[in-house]
Amino acid sequence: YFYYECTDFTIMTPAVVTEPPTAGVVVPNSFVLHTLPLFLEGPIRHLKTLSTEDARRDVYQRTHDSVLYDTALQMYTVSASLASIGPDVGRMVAFSPGWLENESVWLHMSYKFYLELLRGGLCEEFFMEISTGLVPFMDPSVYGRSPLEATSFIVSSAFPDSKLHGQGFLARLSGSTAEFLSMWSLMTMGPAPFSLSHTGELQLSFKPVIPGWMFPEDGKLSFTFLGAVSVTLSNPNRVDSWKAQPVSGELVYTDGTVFTSTDGTFGKAQALDVRALKVQSILIQY
Repeated sequence: YFYYECTDFTIMTPAVVTEPPTAGVVVPNSFVLHTLPLFLEGPIRHLKTLSTEDARRDVYQRTHDSVLYDTALQMYTVSASLASIGPDVGRMVAFSPGWLENESVWLHMSYKFYLELLRGGLCEEFFMEISTGLVPFMDPSVYGRSPLEATSFIVSSAFPDSKLHGQGFLARLSGSTAEFLSMWSLMTMGPAPFSLSHTGELQLSFKPVIPGWMFPEDGKLSFTFLGAVSVTLSNPNRVDSWKAQPVSGELVYTDGTVFTSTDGTFGKAQALDVRALKVQSILIQY
């Protein structure tokens, strides 16, 4: 983030004098660029612009190694210390460090960061980060509320009272929940379950991003697709799904008819049937 200070300007004389006088016109002649302390939104937006996995991994690593990473909580704060800036940049400096918009763990923003890691193909890094940064994996006795409930912010290690470090405040079900659902969608279905084949035909295929440790002992993980279709991923060896390829797929229609695919990809007719909710369940075998 940056801001610009006008260091030289000219006050223009109105061409016509009016009563009451019109507002004056000021023409800036020069500015000085100032760099604000680090904000997590910077690397988040940077990640969106990068075209290679190596470039995204470099930005991730530099963010992880920066002051934005709260090493005690193993989470990311919304900003670095704001002690060096004044109130003219906004209300955030009015809060104590580690609280609300001043150097706290702003869940909506940290969830955005995790989502960009997942979108960018940094699967290993994503699952490492969410193991400490996603609410379901937090210790409820520290978080201070149900792990089913997101909050506006978590008190970071910058806050003067260490007894509150890691505790969530202000229940919130908007931004962080939206990012969480986006993560869930990418993890279970992949970015585009419906796509076009190399011949331009509609097809349906799932590209889940789920680590082996998230699969139950029987290797079967299920989710609901399109609000009505039960999809089961069968991964008996419990390998990371992004490292495995489907060996077969099966559709069970609402009338009991079964259609089998040899590679887990379904063609136009079957994709349209799934979209029309004529299919009750899908099994993808790895």
